[in-house]
Amino acid sequence: KVRSVRPGYGLHPRYLKEILGRRARVDIPAGTPLSWELIE
Repeated sequence: KVRSVRPGYGLHPRYLKEILGRRARVDIPAGTPLSWELIE
């Protein structure tokens, strides 16, 4: 599941369509702000 929360740490919600369908490089715990380093 992916969700947008505030305050805005991590990637901006405008990248959601670009991120969906990609794989994570590592296990990402729930609540972790998403960064480009975490996804392939």
